Amino acid sequence: MDLDLVLNDALKYPYQALERVLILGVVPLGAMIISLVILVALSFTGSAEALAIGGFLVMVLFFLSCLFVGGYYIRVMESTLTGGEEVPDFSRWGELLLNGLKLLVVKLLYLLVPLLILVLCSWLVISTPDEHLVVVVLLSICLVLLSMLLSGLFLALSTAHLASTRSMKEALRIGLVWKMISAIGWGDYLLWYLLMLVLVMVAVTLMALLSIVPLVGAFLGWILIQPYLVILVARSVALAYLAADEV
Repeated sequence: MDLDLVLNDALKYPYQALERVLILGVVPLGAMIISLVILVALSFTGSAEALAIGGFLVMVLFFLSCLFVGGYYIRVMESTLTGGEEVPDFSRWGELLLNGLKLLVVKLLYLLVPLLILVLCSWLVISTPDEHLVVVVLLSICLVLLSMLLSGLFLALSTAHLASTRSMKEALRIGLVWKMISAIGWGDYLLWYLLMLVLVMVAVTLMALLSIVPLVGAFLGWILIQPYLVILVARSVALAYLAADEV
């Protein structure tokens, strides 16, 4: 896998259609704003039932916005895997939401092991005597982080395989993903994965720094950095997946 080619392509790719980057950011942000308006409006009613309904609507809007972003993530990969060079549009919203739901299920299944390890480590921390607590906490943190990193290592190509086959069953074939990584080369793949993590951390840091500026900073982070990162990562993962097929 040509790391320079993959990263340069992924970094430049979202710039082709900045209006679509903005749409990807505005939709979930709009859902959040609408949710806040609903809650504030219903809070004046003084009715517990109305607030409960409002809370339910907020959760539905948040859930749908997450599916929208996840579905578009899959669409960017589908476009890349079929040779597309342009940032795809937002047509067929039903398909977007369905693909977002598939992606969510696959992610949750891959996170089962890290979550189980987190629960076990939490139990160990609670039941550990004070004199050994620091050591157990540090080991637990390392174990949880390692399990999450390993899960993400396989999840990346699994999501691309989901985009390629549109099958959740195929996305869960860990043995096949292992073969793909081996085809790319573990060294190249691990380096690519670490570079993607660095990009994500840089983006998160920028969003945190922007949030210092009241309202405007958080707004810019949500409509520019967050959607740009989603499209960049989707493109990069799909290119890595194609590199496995070319070997």
